[in-house]
Amino acid sequence: MVSEVDSVRLRELEATFDPDAGLARSDERLWVAFNSLEYAILLLRRDQAGDRQRAAAIVDAVLATQMHEPDWDRGRFPMSLPETWRDLNANLFLAPELVEIYEHWLP
Repeated sequence: MVSEVDSVRLRELEATFDPDAGLARSDERLWVAFNSLEYAILLLRRDQAGDRQRAAAIVDAVLATQMHEPDWDRGRFPMSLPETWRDLNANLFLAPELVEIYEHWLP
């Protein structure tokens, strides 16, 4: 069950979701660090038919963006795609939402 505030936010995020990319979109950008994991969490909280599958697809899409090379960038996530600026804070924005998903919805 989600609050009215969360329901409104969920509808906003549903309108921005790009199912082909598995991420939230804003204009030409796919948002890795902000809206995508927030949407996944709200889906998990709502827990209607198909919500868990969509949330899992979003988490998979976010994790797939993690950098593996070059060595000095290994482990970093982009803030958005395409990455037009290199923001080292994306990991800090992702961490609380990934922790919430891990602690509340993974077996």
